[in-house]
Amino acid sequence: MSIVYLVLLYLIAWWRTSASLEAAWRLIDEVGLPNDVVALRGSKVPDDQNMALVLDRAARIASDFEGKEIDERVLRGDDRSLYDVPERLPLIDELIGDVEYESLLKQASIMNDYYRPSPPSVFRDGSPQYIQTRRSFERIERAAARRLSTTGQFQAAALRLLRTHALFRRCLCHEPMLLEILSNEAVCSLDVEELLRMMRRGVRFSPAIHEAIERELAATDEYPKLMLLSTHYDKFVLVEGYLDVLTWQRLFPFKPVIDSECEFIVRLQHLRVRTCSKPFADVRDELKRMDVVTSGPGYHPDNNYFPRGRWIVGHFALGARTALERMSALNHCVRIVNALARMHDVTADVESLGLPPECLIDPFDGKRLRIKRTPRGPIVYSVGEDLVDDGGDIFWKTDPPAAPRDVGIALFEQEVR
Repeated sequence: MSIVYLVLLYLIAWWRTSASLEAAWRLIDEVGLPNDVVALRGSKVPDDQNMALVLDRAARIASDFEGKEIDERVLRGDDRSLYDVPERLPLIDELIGDVEYESLLKQASIMNDYYRPSPPSVFRDGSPQYIQTRRSFERIERAAARRLSTTGQFQAAALRLLRTHALFRRCLCHEPMLLEILSNEAVCSLDVEELLRMMRRGVRFSPAIHEAIERELAATDEYPKLMLLSTHYDKFVLVEGYLDVLTWQRLFPFKPVIDSECEFIVRLQHLRVRTCSKPFADVRDELKRMDVVTSGPGYHPDNNYFPRGRWIVGHFALGARTALERMSALNHCVRIVNALARMHDVTADVESLGLPPECLIDPFDGKRLRIKRTPRGPIVYSVGEDLVDDGGDIFWKTDPPAAPRDVGIALFEQEVR
């Protein structure tokens, strides 16, 4: 009789957890998104029309070049990126003149279709290899731009950086995973920083270059809108990742427990989806609470006999949103600085720059971006994650070590302190 009773309890648990998991998946109906991985990824395109494959071929050439160049320095223990080794920068001329490499980049620049095959489990294999290869590609392109600028070809260097930025921007607009979006977005920011580096050193770009920078950065302002789709897509990735770390726990008797943990993942991700369309200042505390329930060493599979689903989500709700808002804030700041540089008047009133009103808004608190006038030039800044105006504190300090408390851009080099 007791066996029958236990079987009955197990069947009830099976039914309840399965029903709860199905109900959790259906929650997405309230925001009108499909529970269909294929639909979320978009339609597959033929290989000869797929920008992703062409760009990856170019990225492999750049990555191989970088690996070979670093190998030549390995005996000296110098593994810096090429753009930080001035005496070796002329080596990049070989790649700048590579006909196949340049042809692939030109081809990728005019292609419109993009499809990324499903990545491996990032929880088992780490960051997808193509992301690492593309990072090498960006470093090499930055070295090429720096090489051009050292020979006085500033306009060509700027155009090269803008081309790289546009390629990565177009990629991330089609990437389904938040990890991939953030990775591509970080690469884009490095190209912008190199453009700023030239401006800070007194390079005067032509009006056409300044206009091209504004167009590219205006297109980049679509980033935050990608978070809703990618956060929803990550439900599937996280559930798959959780199941992937299980071994004997996937045996038949443990299905109710596994369904319960998967339900936790889906419901928590849905809460994150619901915050995507709300202002950062309104959801910051809610995102912090989400991180609390997924933190702690007890949730890691290495410390558990039975891994819990909340570990796989990770305490990244606030961090992911902050990263996107930070990039949006910096984007707005750079557009203002670029407009000031175009006018060759750093004292110009922001209202006279001809920028759209939304470009002047701080995505963190929804108010106007701040401008601090200093003897060396203006600092355009956002209040950052803490929502506190710290007076344009955007530089890292070394004595004592301290991180910047605001997020922003200055049109002058940081003083060493």
